[in-house]
Amino acid sequence: MQGEQSNITKWIDALKIAIIENNIDNAMELIDNLPFDKDSIFNGKYDGNVELLEYLNIAKELISQVLDILITQQEDARNQIYKIKQARKFLTN
Repeated sequence: MQGEQSNITKWIDALKIAIIENNIDNAMELIDNLPFDKDSIFNGKYDGNVELLEYLNIAKELISQVLDILITQQEDARNQIYKIKQARKFLTN
């Protein structure tokens, strides 16, 4: 778990940086490449591993923050589209 732990902490740090920098492309790439062995988690290999559970909770929170950023960006895009439509409507009248 030691080498795996190092990879997980590097991944968490990289995702935190992507969030701080508002770098959604990098954040999405990191999310697509989770450092967790999903098969082992679902097969119970790490049952009782408190440290891994803590990492998974941190990852969940960080991914939630990325989703919040995406939702905000989506709302901003909608507002911009609305403003463009209003301006176009105004200019065509």
